[in-house]
Amino acid sequence: MRYADRKFVETFVDEVAAWTNNAYGALNIPTSRVVYVHGSIDPWHALGMTTTENNDSPAIFIKGTAHCANMYPASDDDIANLIEARLEVQQYLDAWIDLP
Repeated sequence: MRYADRKFVETFVDEVAAWTNNAYGALNIPTSRVVYVHGSIDPWHALGMTTTENNDSPAIFIKGTAHCANMYPASDDDIANLIEARLEVQQYLDAWIDLP
């Protein structure tokens, strides 16, 4: 049996995932003023916050975009969903910037 086979057995992965979820809040992360942004063709979106009930830490899911698409400079080729998401992020930042 290889080292990786011994180390990353299902019970180990389950235990570590449970510890991480307990330590960091799983899908109920106690955050404020965080915007979670993911694209539908970003492979990381499956592990990210794509929805949230926390109004102070919203999630924006951009259909048709890849990893960090919203972080790149605007382009004439940007799809409407990306343009709208950037505006939404900016609205949150504008609202939060003057809060204590």
